[in-house]
Amino acid sequence: MQVVPDANVLVSAAAAPDGVCGELLDLLARGPLEIVASPLLVAETGRVLARPKFRAIGEAERAAYLEHVRRIALIEADPSVAGSGLVEVDPGDDYLIRLTLAAPERILVSGDPHLLALAGTYPVVSPRVLLDRLLASEQRRDR
Repeated sequence: MQVVPDANVLVSAAAAPDGVCGELLDLLARGPLEIVASPLLVAETGRVLARPKFRAIGEAERAAYLEHVRRIALIEADPSVAGSGLVEVDPGDDYLIRLTLAAPERILVSGDPHLLALAGTYPVVSPRVLLDRLLASEQRRDR
């Protein structure tokens, strides 16, 4: 199985490494699931991390984090989204759905309510749900 983390998941992991998204990213990086990203996703993460809200994360730390994401993820080409209209509320997120649908057994992990609302149509889960599933799976393996 492969996981596409939304930019908000990657940003949250950088801002709070001990939080849910930080723990999830760490588990994914060393676990059986493969992280999938694209240049557009990495760039979006960098733009968000550059906002004043995240000024505590310095430029060098931001660059190192984005390089870390590139190292732990399978970087695929950005999908074509011309005229796709998959995410009506935020068409800018169409690329995330397209990236997720580009391969079988791939899920999108997002905390965005408008993407989570599409969970019945597309394979979308929240960071907490996926983290809980992975931890439960680890516990079963350890028994």
